[in-house]
Amino acid sequence: YMINSRYSTDTCEVVLRLNDTNQNQVQHLTWHYEMLQKSVDDNDEQGKSKLEQISIIPKRDADQKPFRICVPQSRFLSELIWIEEDREKELLPGMVEVRVHCVGINFRDVLKSRGLYPYTRTFAQPDENQPRVNQDTEPGSDFVGTIIRVDPTTTTNFQVGDHVVGVTGDGTYHSHIMINSQLIIRIPSDFPLTDEQLCGMPTPLLTVIYSLKYRVHLQSHQTVLIHAATGAAGQWCIQYCQYIGARVIATAGTEEKRDFVREYYGIEHVFNSRDASFVNNIHEILPQGVDVIVNSLSGNLLKESIKLLAYHGQFVEWGKRDIYHDNNLSMFQLRSDCSFHVIDFISLADHVSPLIRLMLEEAIDLFIQRKLRAVEPTVSYEPSQVIEALLRCNSGQVMGKTVFRISSSDQPLSIHKIQSTSLLKVVSDNTMFPSEVCNQGTILISGGFGGLGLTMSRWMIEQRGVKHIALMSRRTLVELEKPSNPQYDDWLRLKRTIKEYNAHVDVVQADVTNFQQVHDLIERFNKTSYPIRGIIHSAVVAEDRTLGNITQEHLSLVLPPKVRGAWYFHQATQLLHAPIHFFIMFSSIRNHLLEVSSAGYNAGNQFLDALAHYRFEKLSLPALSISLPAVSGAGMFHRHKEMLSTLKETQGFELMPTITVFELIESFHQTQKICPCPVIFAVNWQTLHRNYPTLATSFLRKIVDQRYKEMKFDQIASSSSSSGKNNSTESSMNKKETIIERTQSAVARLLGATSVDRIVIDRSLVSQGMDSLAAVSLYNWLGQETGIYIPLVELLHGLSIETIAILVYNKLNEKEQTTSSTTKEHDSDFDLVDENEVQFSNTSIYTGLENIICLYRSNQNNTSTLFCITQISNDNNNEDLFTFFIDKLSNQKDKTSSNDIYALQIQIPSITSSSISTYAQNLITQMRRIQPCGFYQIVAIRNKPEETIAHEMLKQLKTHSRITNTQLHLLDAHN
Repeated sequence: YMINSRYSTDTCEVVLRLNDTNQNQVQHLTWHYEMLQKSVDDNDEQGKSKLEQISIIPKRDADQKPFRICVPQSRFLSELIWIEEDREKELLPGMVEVRVHCVGINFRDVLKSRGLYPYTRTFAQPDENQPRVNQDTEPGSDFVGTIIRVDPTTTTNFQVGDHVVGVTGDGTYHSHIMINSQLIIRIPSDFPLTDEQLCGMPTPLLTVIYSLKYRVHLQSHQTVLIHAATGAAGQWCIQYCQYIGARVIATAGTEEKRDFVREYYGIEHVFNSRDASFVNNIHEILPQGVDVIVNSLSGNLLKESIKLLAYHGQFVEWGKRDIYHDNNLSMFQLRSDCSFHVIDFISLADHVSPLIRLMLEEAIDLFIQRKLRAVEPTVSYEPSQVIEALLRCNSGQVMGKTVFRISSSDQPLSIHKIQSTSLLKVVSDNTMFPSEVCNQGTILISGGFGGLGLTMSRWMIEQRGVKHIALMSRRTLVELEKPSNPQYDDWLRLKRTIKEYNAHVDVVQADVTNFQQVHDLIERFNKTSYPIRGIIHSAVVAEDRTLGNITQEHLSLVLPPKVRGAWYFHQATQLLHAPIHFFIMFSSIRNHLLEVSSAGYNAGNQFLDALAHYRFEKLSLPALSISLPAVSGAGMFHRHKEMLSTLKETQGFELMPTITVFELIESFHQTQKICPCPVIFAVNWQTLHRNYPTLATSFLRKIVDQRYKEMKFDQIASSSSSSGKNNSTESSMNKKETIIERTQSAVARLLGATSVDRIVIDRSLVSQGMDSLAAVSLYNWLGQETGIYIPLVELLHGLSIETIAILVYNKLNEKEQTTSSTTKEHDSDFDLVDENEVQFSNTSIYTGLENIICLYRSNQNNTSTLFCITQISNDNNNEDLFTFFIDKLSNQKDKTSSNDIYALQIQIPSITSSSISTYAQNLITQMRRIQPCGFYQIVAIRNKPEETIAHEMLKQLKTHSRITNTQLHLLDAHN
C-alpha cells in the first residue's frame, strides 16, 4: 500500500507489505493514487493564474498590498503561500472592514489547511453535496485588528481606528476582512493582554463560557473533569472553573504536561489521558463519579470517560471525531439522569448569534478583573512562518496557544502577485514551439544523455528552431565525451548541429531523484534570461523482474527515476512558479502489454499517467504522459534489441522513425485537453489480434478487436487461400496495377493533391511532400487494405508508389504460395514441421526470465504452441538438441505445420529433488509469458529429469492455477 499523502512527509515513498517469513519477497503490491479532491473552477487562482513573487513589509505595505493565505489544492502544508488579494469596494449593511493584526491557530485551522475538516468537506463527495464547500480553504476564526471602514448607512457603536477582537467562521488569515459588527468588541485601552495573547482567545474561551455557563450552568459545589487540559481551551476551562469555585480534576498526555498543570494551576489530581488508567484513579478519589466531564478524547477513551458521570451528571463533548465517524454510544451510560452536550461553538458565529457579543463582553470583563489570564505558553510567529506555526499545532505535543502576526509584522514577507492567465500560460499560442519557448526559454530534458534525449534535442534545434536546451543527467560531460559511451556518435552529431545552428546546450549534472537538486537547477535557470519553459522527463532505469522476484531494493532502483523525478519536477515548478509551457513524460507501450517481467517498470509508468491526469484535470496545468513505441535508433528498445525482436514476433509491433515520433508528440501537445495520456505504436494488426489474450488493458483489446473487424482480415485470408497457383500472369498484372491505382488515390488524399495525376508513381513520395505523419496514415491504410505492413522506416526512406506496389504484390504472392504448397499429412499428436524450414533463434526470446528459445514459428494464423523442456548444453552448443526436437516432431505425418515451438531450457546438474518445484514454477512463468491462457502442450524426453519437471508443471497448473486443459507429450531419447 502507499501511505496516504496527506499523512506522509515524503509523498513519493512506496511502502511494501513484505512476507513475514521472507523479508526479501514482496507479498502484495498495490499502487494507490488518490485524486485530490477540489475541482478547479473559473475563479481558482491556483489553477488558472501565473504567480509572481513580490516582497513587502506587512506593517508598512498591507493597505496598499492586501494579501491572504492560499491553501494549495494538494492540501500539503508545505505548499501554503500568501497571495495578493483585491479588497472589496462596498460594505454590506452592518459590516465593518478590519485590518487584521494577528490571529490565533485552532486545530480546526490545521484540518482545513489539509482538507480534512469534516464539516466543510466530507471525503470523496462531489462539491454539490458539500454543505459548506467554499469554507474549505478559509482557515482562521480568531483575530485582533483595527477597523479601517464602517458602513455609513448603518448605525453602529464602532468607528474607524477602533481596536477590536472578534470571531468569525469565514476565515481570518487575511490582511483585511469584512465582518459583521455583532461578532466583534472594542478592546479597552487598559486591557492587560497583548494583541498576540488576546488574538487566540475568542474560540477557546467562548467555547468554555458557552459550555459551562449557558449549557451546563456550572455551580461552585460541583466537580469537573477536564481532559487534555494543557491546550488553550483546557487552560481557560481550568481558570473559569476556579473562578466559579468548582473542583477540578484533569488529564494530560505526558508527564511534562501533567507537571505543568499541577504547578501552574495548583491542580492536585492530574492523570494520564493516553490510556484508560484515569478511570480507576478517579473512582478511587470520587466513588460517586464527577458532575461534569469536558471531553476531547475519542474512541474507547470517550466511552470509558462517560462511565465516570455521577447522578445528574453532564457530559460536554468538544471533540468531533466520534461524531463524524458516526460511532456508537451506549445510552445505558446516561441512565442516571445524565445529559450529553455536543458543543459546536463556531456555528454560533455562522448564525451571528447575539450571544457572541454578550460572551465577548463577559470575557473582556473577566480579564480586566484579573479573574482570567493569558494561557501559557503563547508562541508567536511571523506570517512568513505560517507553515511552521501550523506544523507546531499539528504535532499534538504542544501546550498553550500558537498565534501569528499578519499586518502587525515588521518582517519581510513574500506574496504572490496574480496575473490572470490560463494553464500558467506564458506564450501567445498553443503550438509546442512558439517563439517564447524557442527563443526566450530553455527546454530541460532529464535522462538527457540517452539516445532519445540527444536525438530529440537535435531535431528541436534543426526543425523547430529551439535555441536553448539543458541536458540533465547524473553522469558528467566527461563520461559523455568518451568514445566508449554508447551515445557518443549521437553526441557528436548534436555538437555539430549546435555549432551549425548557433544554439546553446547546457550539460548539467543533477540527480532527478533528489528534490533539492531539481529545485536548485530550475531556480538557477529561472534567474537567467532563459527560464525553463518546457520539461521532457525521459529518465529511466530498466531492470526487469517477475512479480514474484520483486524486492524492495529492486523497486527502490526502478521506480525513483520515473516516479520521484516526475513528482519533483511537478513540485519544483509549482513552488518556483516556473512558466512551464509543456510538461512531457515518457512512458512506454509496454505499459499496455501483459509483461509479467516489467511490473516494477510499469508501476512507474502508471504513476506518470496518473500525474498527467492530476496536473491537467485538477490543476489545469499542461501535462502529457506519452507511451512511446519502439523508436528507430534510440530509446529502450534500441538498447534491448532482444526485447524489440520479441515484440515484433509475438505482437507484431514495428519500429517507428524518430522524426515521426517527435512530430506525433508535437501534435499531441495541441490535443492534451482531450487526451493527456496518448499511446503511440505501429503494428501489424493481424499479428497483434492473434495475441489478443496477452493484451493487458481492456482499452487496447477493444481497439485491436475493432480494427480487426474493420479490416476484415478473415476475408483477406480466405481470399488469399482460395486463389491458387493457377492465376494467370495477366490477372497478376491486373492485381499489381490495381494496387498502384488505389495507392496513388490514397496518397493523393493524404497529401491533399487537387488531382490524382499530380502524384507521380515512380518518384519518391518523400520528394512529393510526404512527411512522417502522412507516412503513418499510409502505413495504416496499406495494412487495412491489404494486410501487408511495410515498415515506416522504409516508407520514409523514399519509396515510390510503384516500389510499394511491388512489395505488397510480392508479399501477397508469397502468402498464396505458402498456403497452396502446404501438405496435409496428419498425426494424432503433432503438426508437421519441415526440418529444412526451421529457423533457430540465436538470442533468447525476451520474457524477463532466462533461457526460453523460439525454435519455430508457423506462418498460419490459428496455431497451437508446443513447449519443449530441454537441457542447456555445457558446451553452449544447443543446435543438436533443437534439431532432435524438430526431427522427432517432423516424423508425425498427419498434421500440417501449424505449431509454434519453444524450448524451455533448464540446468540439469543444478536440479535437486527439493528444487524441482521451484524449477517448475519458473518454467510455468516463462510459458505463460508466451501463452497466458491454456490449452498447454508440454513436450519432454522420456525417462529424463525433464519428464519429472514436466509432471510437476502439470501438477502445479492444476493445483494452483486450476488449469486442467493440458497435455504432456513424451519423446524417446537419442538412439
